[in-house]
Amino acid sequence: MNDPNLVSTYAVEIFQYMKEREETCTVSPYFHRQKEINADMRAILIDWMVEVQENFSLNHETLYLAVGLLDRYLERVSTSCTKLQLFGCAAMLIASKFDERVAPTVADFLFIANDSFESEELLSAECSLLFTLSFEINLPCPYRFLRRFAKCGRCDFRTLTLARFVCELSLTDSSFVGEKPSRLAAGCLLLSRLMLHLKPPWSRTVQHYCGYNREVLTSLLPRLNTLVRGSQRKPSSHSSEVFTQRLSRSCKHPPPRRFRVRQL
Repeated sequence: MNDPNLVSTYAVEIFQYMKEREETCTVSPYFHRQKEINADMRAILIDWMVEVQENFSLNHETLYLAVGLLDRYLERVSTSCTKLQLFGCAAMLIASKFDERVAPTVADFLFIANDSFESEELLSAECSLLFTLSFEINLPCPYRFLRRFAKCGRCDFRTLTLARFVCELSLTDSSFVGEKPSRLAAGCLLLSRLMLHLKPPWSRTVQHYCGYNREVLTSLLPRLNTLVRGSQRKPSSHSSEVFTQRLSRSCKHPPPRRFRVRQL
């Protein structure tokens, strides 16, 4: 690798650091502490955040980081349902400033939110989120791990696209909130390889760079598979439709009907 933009010299240290960060940054389930917000409300909000990402042509990393910031905030602060979109916007604003070359402005977010709040409210929510998280916004995200694992495992574009599809579907499902980003990314990659009938499904090279053996991922696969099968039967949200369209542009492969350990 001679491309300086890939910073291959530092890649091992960077992702080792991100894995260490997982131990302190992984979110625990928080809905039992929220008085007004439930999993369905979160799903609706993230579905809208996907629309925002599309409308502003933001990076995938920006969306994942925004969802991570939002979940960490909701883990700590009981929030009114009337303020949920406001903090979703604040998370997108912060993530955009962190990941984008040219971030959308406050005015842009007010417009796309149909002026549901004032600029002062958005700026105040941004400050509240930053102070609550002690300005720790460089969070480990499954999308970054997924790209790393696929590259190191020499996965082709079709395999990566399928894995991204599965990973993006998990964003709106609150049952994956407490999952380690690296493990989620590894599970998505393994499922994509199973869907494509690649042999072996989990090579030593992929296992080495992911840091997870097949047995560790076995319990995660049925949940991810159920998510994919559900989205193919009937997309229930804008995000499901978007992710399905992205998948159909490159490849169409049915998920497995069931899993057996010996399959892996």
